[in-house]
Amino acid sequence: MTVAVDRDFGAWTVFDGDTTSIVSSEEFLLGDTFAKYPNQMFIIENRHLDPRGPKSVAQVYTQEELVLLEKAALEYGVEIRAFSAKKTPGAQDYIGIGELLAEARSKKDTKTLRELKCRDAEAIWHYAPLHPAYLMKWPRKNQHLDEALTEQRDDMSLRLNIMRPNYDSPEVEHAEELIRKMLPEMSDELKYQGGQGFGSNNKPIRILKGNSPRRGQADFKNTFVMSIYVATFTEGGLLRRDPKTGQPIGKKWFNSLLKQHAFNDKGGTARSNLMYWHLANFERSTKDQRSVEEKRKAFKAVRHELFRGFQKHGQ
Repeated sequence: MTVAVDRDFGAWTVFDGDTTSIVSSEEFLLGDTFAKYPNQMFIIENRHLDPRGPKSVAQVYTQEELVLLEKAALEYGVEIRAFSAKKTPGAQDYIGIGELLAEARSKKDTKTLRELKCRDAEAIWHYAPLHPAYLMKWPRKNQHLDEALTEQRDDMSLRLNIMRPNYDSPEVEHAEELIRKMLPEMSDELKYQGGQGFGSNNKPIRILKGNSPRRGQADFKNTFVMSIYVATFTEGGLLRRDPKTGQPIGKKWFNSLLKQHAFNDKGGTARSNLMYWHLANFERSTKDQRSVEEKRKAFKAVRHELFRGFQKHGQ
């Protein structure tokens, strides 16, 4: 049996496929609901399983209380799966209450809204098993790494947003210096992709190929270069470190900083720059006749080439 649980209006709603029950936060923490459904899978929105902080709204329990909840689940053989809250609207649509919720909100019909929101657990119960990618084991073994990723993505986004729209900062100057050092060993593909911009309107970084402008120059779009730069370096030009090893980040952590998954639809400004301002337009570009698969492979290669070049010359 699968049991879905959601929390609204100060209490937990529990749906077991047949019946719905309302449980207080205190009662749920004690494990009484787990005792009622031993050895079953419980699906709970992920935001309710994060520790409560000073400004928390959806988070119910402190970190210490979450430890007690985990112990109660283990005692009764319960397996908890966290369901992405970002996907709850899809679950609501699946059982036919999405439009009704929107109508109730527009009319400010609080009674109907409350009645419909209390069906979220039912919606999740029907929808989540059809989409296992939206389910995550809880507690997460590497939660501290997830938190570190979020912290580093926020740092990257903040710095990029400060740079825009002029891209005039010591960090840009540092990137120019590093690219100048990389030019003799740089692939033609990186020069091509880094300079195209593919629809991005911000001004390029202009790198002289020698000491004299007469020897030509190479242009690199800021959205591309600086998105890789902030992933490679912390503020101040220091190489970003892997929180697990303390060493400069490797390919795996670099990829994690720039990717998103079902539990984090907010990949950050750097990822948006690369995916939407660069890769998406690159795929649609008619200047390059390569297939979409070939373009994606080439994009991945130059992204890693610039990252490795920054690390090599930025030590």
